[in-house]
Amino acid sequence: MHRATNVHIVLIVMGFFVFFSANALGQSSKSDPKDRVEQGLRLFEKAEYNAALSAFQGIILDAKAKARHPEAVYWSALSYVGIKDYENADRSIALFISSYQSSRLMADAQYQQGRIAFLRQDFERSLKTFQVFIENYPQSDLYSSALFWAGECMFQLGRLEQAERVFLSIVKEYPGGMKTEAANYRLGLIDLKYREEELLKLLKWSHEESLRVIEEYQRREKTYEQAINAYQRQLSGQKIQISEDQSQEISQLEEGLAALRQENDKSKRELSSLQAKLSAAQIELAAALGRASSPQGADVAEQGALASRASLLSLKEEALQLAEYYLQWLASQPESEGR
Repeated sequence: MHRATNVHIVLIVMGFFVFFSANALGQSSKSDPKDRVEQGLRLFEKAEYNAALSAFQGIILDAKAKARHPEAVYWSALSYVGIKDYENADRSIALFISSYQSSRLMADAQYQQGRIAFLRQDFERSLKTFQVFIENYPQSDLYSSALFWAGECMFQLGRLEQAERVFLSIVKEYPGGMKTEAANYRLGLIDLKYREEELLKLLKWSHEESLRVIEEYQRREKTYEQAINAYQRQLSGQKIQISEDQSQEISQLEEGLAALRQENDKSKRELSSLQAKLSAAQIELAAALGRASSPQGADVAEQGALASRASLLSLKEEALQLAEYYLQWLASQPESEGR
């Protein structure tokens, strides 16, 4: 008797459970299509991307909510972007584009595909995607933004002239647009990059030229020392009276050599000062480009110093040539008189 009563009670409980489960499913089914999408969007707007993703995926798995699948797939991709899962975001947006060609969200999806490719640092693919968008949707509200990101891809790929033209068109055609300020900022960076590239080319040339000048200077300096030694031996080996004019010339030459040595000392000090200034200027330039830690900064400073040194060595070379001319002239005089 007791067992029959217990079984009866269990059946009643199970009946209530099935009844309430059916009602719950019925209510859930009734609220699925539109309400669940809106719920996911509210979560997305609050930046609760994981919760939003769960809501959208729940819609995708619900066969009865098929009409809302395109929206769910699209917003799933953006939710993946929110949690920085760019690989799954890329897959989701590609699925949307291939599966829902007639969706009203197609233009936005192609734009987002370009953005996701950019976030994955696949700049070539991102550029191609934005170029397709620009060609297909010239009336879209996202058109100027697509232009900006296309220019940004060009900038990242080092195509500075193309990027400059794109950013200039944004500034000119969309003066109050969302991306105008960013485009102006990029134009400033491009200008700095142009200057940096020119500076690096100049300093590379200066570095090579300075090495050539240093080598030539060392050769001439050795020749100069040999000429002095030969001249001194010639004077000591000949018992001749040096004329007053010759004595004066020698005195002037010695004074010129002393001045040249002082100029060399001064040049060394100036080189040290220039190197410090150039290093500071290069650090400022690197900071403006967002690359303050770049190893190029040290190279540019070193090459800048070499460029300055090349200029100073050029002046010194001219002085040595003049000194060599006087030495050769003086060396020839005693021999002429001896004859």
